[in-house]
Amino acid sequence: MTIYTTVFDTFSLLGHTYKIVSFYLIYKSIFISSVNEPYDSLLWINRRLESEIEEHEHSKKKFIQSLDEKGILIRELYHRSNNTMQLIRSMINLQAENYPKNSDIDELVRKTEERIQTISIVHQILFESNDLSKISLREYINKLIGYILIRNQDVSKEIKIQSEIEDQHVLLDIAVPVGLILLELVSNSLKHAFPDPSNGILTIEIHKLDSGDILFEYSDNGVGISNSLDPKNLDKLGMKLIYGIGEGQLHGRIRICNQPNFFFQLQFRDDLYFPRV
Repeated sequence: MTIYTTVFDTFSLLGHTYKIVSFYLIYKSIFISSVNEPYDSLLWINRRLESEIEEHEHSKKKFIQSLDEKGILIRELYHRSNNTMQLIRSMINLQAENYPKNSDIDELVRKTEERIQTISIVHQILFESNDLSKISLREYINKLIGYILIRNQDVSKEIKIQSEIEDQHVLLDIAVPVGLILLELVSNSLKHAFPDPSNGILTIEIHKLDSGDILFEYSDNGVGISNSLDPKNLDKLGMKLIYGIGEGQLHGRIRICNQPNFFFQLQFRDDLYFPRV
């Protein structure tokens, strides 16, 4: 551009051509490289994100559907287990009808029926609950006490029940043993503790200690157990079952005091089992 003689010569034309090419290169370096390409890259990333979000939503729907199906299957399992236990109970009653005059068989059938129902109540609560692994201990104990009182209403209608149960949720593995122990304790009190049921009081307390252990205490104001007897050997009072469940299954510590009144204490850990649902 500095050596041309006229605006119409070759050097002037060549200089303007170079200037047009340089403007194109400047445009390409500034706009296309700095603006257009990053914008295209951003659009590509957005499309990838949209695709991943869509896949995530699809996986989420499949996961929720799988959870719903699992919940339905587990509830159906609890329902079928409950029905199976009721069927077993009915079959036991039918078999017992063949021995109408045998009081020992009647007592055995009665106790077996009550133990089956104690377990059945847990499955019923789990079937109706949103949580398929844990149940409210207070709700379970209250339902169980109601069932026991109805079963023994000829005596229990004059008995007072005092309960203080901390509302906590426990696994089936904890609830069933506690329910079976309570069944034995209440049944024994109703049957043996009160010569005069009108003054009978049963006290049930369950709460969690600072250490994390659960403390279960039961007492009645009845006649108590004779000091000359070892509670572990009282088969008729179901103490072997209580000790077997409390110390064997729950790995707890049992303390029993009697005379003039009966007092039972069981302390056990709450983390013995883990959720499987």
